[in-house]
Amino acid sequence: MKKVISFVVVLAAVLGLKFYNKSSTDTEVLNDMRNLIGKMELEPADAEYLNTVLDREHQKAFDDAYTMGGRRRSSTLDEEKYVNNIFQALIADCRSNDKGELADFLAEAQKIILSAADDS
Repeated sequence: MKKVISFVVVLAAVLGLKFYNKSSTDTEVLNDMRNLIGKMELEPADAEYLNTVLDREHQKAFDDAYTMGGRRRSSTLDEEKYVNNIFQALIADCRSNDKGELADFLAEAQKIILSAADDS
């Protein structure tokens, strides 16, 4: 549980990213997610595995959660949608590769993160 709470605190800082241009926001979000995985109390092999899946799934999750601005509207990143998308991809990949314990950890972390986002 302590791991999950630490994870939530770090992720809250990561998700403060808004209103940047798409390219720099994309790069920052990906780097922040990599840093987040690095700070999780995981076996090195699990962290490497999650980073590999993150690299593969990030662009799809990011593009789905990012809205380009218009003349009177800023570009925005829907952080909750990104978190949901990327966690669902990570969890699905873990489950399909017999990493059920890691998938369960990520699913629990996702619930706590989304719950915290709803409270704020």
